[in-house]
Amino acid sequence: MSDNQFYNDHEAEEILRLASRDDAVGGMTKDRLIQTAAELGISPDAVLRAEEQLVKKREADRIAEEEKVLREQFTKERRRSFGNDLATYVFTNLLMIGIWWMTGHGYFWPIWVILGWGLGVASDFYTTFFNQDEAKFQRWKRRRHRSAMGAVDMSTRAEPILDELVTASEISKIQAIKELRERLNLDLRDAKDMADAYETKNPGVFR
Repeated sequence: MSDNQFYNDHEAEEILRLASRDDAVGGMTKDRLIQTAAELGISPDAVLRAEEQLVKKREADRIAEEEKVLREQFTKERRRSFGNDLATYVFTNLLMIGIWWMTGHGYFWPIWVILGWGLGVASDFYTTFFNQDEAKFQRWKRRRHRSAMGAVDMSTRAEPILDELVTASEISKIQAIKELRERLNLDLRDAKDMADAYETKNPGVFR
């Protein structure tokens, strides 16, 4: 093969990728990568930018994979919960039908419970299997996050944030609650409880 063979950018990249795979070292250091790129006319800044993009992509892929796993767990829990609710619905209504039968089976009064409760069951069936409620998923994720961290640990993390906020400037409780929600991924109730506890510990801290 001629030493003057020309390769386009894609071909050159593929050759380097395959060569690095066959390399006995099994990869290259960052310095060697920059040196190799320089030999190809690629600046060190371009290599660093590409490295940052790769890190961001890997992080985005990791977050996306975690989100996918959480959604699958959420769906399984909702379906299991619906199955339990459906079993309760069927058992209770069969029990009422039995009572109706044993008491003379006159006017079929269980129908009102069957229909009223059944509407709720039908609605739950639709949202469970055909229309995932994003708000419910986010609440479930926050509860799961809080459970994993623990209430004590969450309070420990909340206090420095509130200390920082009130030291920097006068701040209202509403603003403090908003900051806690955003920084710690809390729902409104938990953020308010932590702000209340902080205010009890430090009276007059909020304007």
